[in-house]
Amino acid sequence: MSNFKLTDLNTITESTASDILYIVQDNASKSITIESLVSNLPSNINTTGEYLSGTETLATELGSFFASKDTIQYDEQQLIVGSEFFDPTDYSNYTVALSAGVSAINVPIPAGFPTGFTIKLIQTGTKQIVLSAGVGVTIDSLNSSLSSSSQYSVIELFKQPIGNDRFLLVGDLS
Repeated sequence: MSNFKLTDLNTITESTASDILYIVQDNASKSITIESLVSNLPSNINTTGEYLSGTETLATELGSFFASKDTIQYDEQQLIVGSEFFDPTDYSNYTVALSAGVSAINVPIPAGFPTGFTIKLIQTGTKQIVLSAGVGVTIDSLNSSLSSSSQYSVIELFKQPIGNDRFLLVGDLS
């Protein structure tokens, strides 16, 4: 079996199903993007691949699963009185600015998010953002806080690769 580094792409003349392509992030490869990787793969390399991040299966069209580097996924939501609820399900890798009129903004975190899920929440109004763990979900944070601290505070939630449905909450917590 042959193993290749990204810098070896232009020297590959033959590949087999058991070959492994390594992408190493260090000073020599900081400018490597998924887009440039996919567009520079030699035609004889099969991009159906085996692994990304150790256990995640690579997709056939790898580049189509990533936003371009200049794209910021951002949304603003003013929640109406009586419906101070935000569902983060469709907002992986987003920054969402939330505000509400009367009460705190409830953000329930259900089980089943994929490893790598992340969301950044900004409290733009005076009402706190309060996360709650669903059944089987654990949210680790400083002092076990699950709330944003004040107006304009930023909190981020990360799905951890360890354990089932375990998250890490960081940022301006109260």
